[in-house]
Amino acid sequence: AIMREANTVLAQSTRVTGQWTSEYGKAFTPLNRAKFPTNREELQTAADNIIKTLDEHTKISNEAIAKYEEAIALMSNEQQRRGATLLVSALKKSLHVTDMIKSQMHLVSDQTIVDEKSFNEKFTQILQQINDVERETQAEFKEARRLLGM
Repeated sequence: AIMREANTVLAQSTRVTGQWTSEYGKAFTPLNRAKFPTNREELQTAADNIIKTLDEHTKISNEAIAKYEEAIALMSNEQQRRGATLLVSALKKSLHVTDMIKSQMHLVSDQTIVDEKSFNEKFTQILQQINDVERETQAEFKEARRLLGM
């Protein structure tokens, strides 16, 4: 029952993810990044909205993690326990990704970044780190789903 509750909370997280990824995809295109810093205000508005949504995502994810951890403590089946533990690990990694995206959004307001080249270099450097962690996260999610029969 606790796992079902956690899954329901996690589904809310997925909805919120759709919100910020849509805005992120529209605002931070290579073309828009190439216009930096002339479009700093426009990007700042998008970044502020994205950060607000990411904060909501973090809150929901932490709630799901707590529910999963509560369920793990009650599990006797070792395979399910391993699967749920991997799921929690993947969720925690996704929170790390969320923090990296937030740091990416903070680049827009960094007044020391005054040209497109510097902005794009820092933006894409963080993006590469995000992609690396996201690959690990997806591998853990996949294995967790396999172990849990999802």
